[in-house]
Amino acid sequence: MSTAEELEQSLQSYEQLKEKMQMLKTRLSEYLESVQADLLAKKRNYETSMIHLQEKERDLNTKLRTYESLHNELLEELNRLISDRDASMSRVQQLKIEEEKLLREKKEHENKIQVINDELEDSMKAISERETFITKQSDLIEDKAFQLEQLLGLRMENAGVDNQILFVFRNVDSRDYSREVSFVFDPEKYSIVETDPVLDPDTVKNVMDNFLRHQEIGYLWRDMRREFKRKVRS
Repeated sequence: MSTAEELEQSLQSYEQLKEKMQMLKTRLSEYLESVQADLLAKKRNYETSMIHLQEKERDLNTKLRTYESLHNELLEELNRLISDRDASMSRVQQLKIEEEKLLREKKEHENKIQVINDELEDSMKAISERETFITKQSDLIEDKAFQLEQLLGLRMENAGVDNQILFVFRNVDSRDYSREVSFVFDPEKYSIVETDPVLDPDTVKNVMDNFLRHQEIGYLWRDMRREFKRKVRS
């Protein structure tokens, strides 16, 4: 083949690759928009839940103030009865029982308020961690998509179920470089839900543990491709 023919063939390959990369960027952009929209919806749900919890907290605080007022009134009445030697002892006993009941109810409401505060804190922490992780993964995917497509024969597709993503590799089987292997990743649950060919569950778990430990998508691609190569060789 002449140099001109080789150059023409390279240009054709470049144009085809350019079209694929444009499609990949479009799909990636759509996926990121979908994830962002889902995150915003969940954040709104969290905020709504927190508003409801705050309303409950205000109601409990109001009840606590009422109980404290009643408690003070009972103490005053008890003091008056104690100072009055002719007062009925049965009334004194009754007031003591009511006071103990109010103190127990006050303690219960204080515990409920503490539980609500803990739930609010956990919800805000979960939202912050989720936003940080998705932002980091979006940046890593965009930076590495082109180079990994070249090196690993990788492409990404919408799996069609709940924003799941299909990752497909070529150049894995040395006996047939055109053979494709794949896995489906669920970004909501951060889990691999399907592999082709089927991999051992412990193997998939080890790959996911490494991915979550580093929180970088490149580790997931690298490790899954390595396990697919082992599988097809065996």
